[in-house]
Amino acid sequence: ALVSIRFTVESVILTLLVGLGLALTLNSAARKQQWLRAIVIAPWAVSPYGVGILFSYMGRGQTGLGTYVAMALGLKTTVNFLQSNIIVEVLAVGNAWNMAPLVAFFLLANMTAIPTRLYDLAAIDRMTRWETFSHVTLPPLRFTLFVFACIVTVFSLKAFDYVFTVARGGPGDASAVLTYQLYKISFVNLDLGYGAAMSFFLLAMILVATTLIYLVWGRVEA
Repeated sequence: ALVSIRFTVESVILTLLVGLGLALTLNSAARKQQWLRAIVIAPWAVSPYGVGILFSYMGRGQTGLGTYVAMALGLKTTVNFLQSNIIVEVLAVGNAWNMAPLVAFFLLANMTAIPTRLYDLAAIDRMTRWETFSHVTLPPLRFTLFVFACIVTVFSLKAFDYVFTVARGGPGDASAVLTYQLYKISFVNLDLGYGAAMSFFLLAMILVATTLIYLVWGRVEA
C-alpha cells in the first residue's frame, strides 16, 4: 500500500505541475503555433503499455537510452534508472508524461476564457508576474486542478499495465503497487479469495483518497 501511495502522490503532483506549466507556455509564447500543440498532446495518445515500453527501454542499464546519452557525452558509465531506490519516481515521471498533456489542454481552455481586460488592469496596477498569475490566472483554474487531482489519483491507484511493463514489480518488490500484488495473488498464486479481498481494499483506497481530496480542496472550490 505504501508503494501505491507514494506512486500516486508523486504522480498527482508531477502531472498537475507539468500540465500547468505546459498550459502557461501554450497560452503565451505559442498561442498561434498549432504544430506545438500537436506535439504537446502526443504523449496522451500513447497507451499505458506503450509508455511502459518506452520508459523500460530508456531506463535499462547497459542498453538503455540513459547509458547511450552518457556514452555520447564521453562518460564511461552505465546509467540504470530502474534501481530500487528510484524506480517509483521513474514510474511517476512516466505517468505524468502520459497524463499531463490532457491536464494542460483543459487548463488552456480555462485560460483562454479569462477576459483580457483583467490582465490589462493588472498591468495598470503594475502587478508582478507572480501576482498576476496568483490573482488573475490561477483562481479560474483551481476547480479544474481539483477535478484532475481526483482523476489522476484514481488512474494512478488502478494503474497496472504501465507499471507491469516497466518493472514487473521490481527490482524485488520496490514497485509492487497494489494492482501488481492483486495480479500476482489472483493469477500467479491462484488465491482468488485473497485477490477479491485485495480488490475491495483497492476500491476503499480510491474512495478514501478522493474523499480526502474533496474535503481538503474540493469544498473550498465548490
